[in-house]
Amino acid sequence: MNELLPTPLSSLPGISKPRGGWTALLRPARTDRWTRWHAVAACVMALLGVVATLDAWRDMYNWARLDEEYSHIFLVPMIAVCMIWVRRHRFRHCKPTGTPLGLVLAVIGWIAHEYGYYHGIQSLWHGGAILLVVGCAMSILGKHMLFRFFPAVALLVFMIPVPGMLRQKIALPLENWTAQIS
Repeated sequence: MNELLPTPLSSLPGISKPRGGWTALLRPARTDRWTRWHAVAACVMALLGVVATLDAWRDMYNWARLDEEYSHIFLVPMIAVCMIWVRRHRFRHCKPTGTPLGLVLAVIGWIAHEYGYYHGIQSLWHGGAILLVVGCAMSILGKHMLFRFFPAVALLVFMIPVPGMLRQKIALPLENWTAQIS
């Protein structure tokens, strides 16, 4: 009957009990460092935010694809990633702590998204979708990441298609001004 019982690891030759006990093997060695699991979890959360607001993301994609005045929308995420890459040394100063700030941003984004959708305010609809995705990612990454990489996060505002009336109110006076100068 004793042959069927599992042999304890410490009784095997060459294996000794680790310092801190066997449960120390299950805990990470350091909790103040970023791991690839933090990045994976943040990407999964951001992807869930995109899936939750997929209709707004499709609309932004269609605006960028069909209207050349909105084609800059394709560049914004790439520039944001480049801005994060340039500031990558700041990761050392960010602790991997989840925060309620991410949840608050996600809830505000969801409310803005829904309000914009049901009241026909396109900027709120798209902006809420972007804020929801940022909030989902920040719920894993924490407030340190938001504040240290704020320029890259603030750049995402340019993904929101500007309504035609507002764009014309800005563009027409600028066109007149440049015509007078030239």
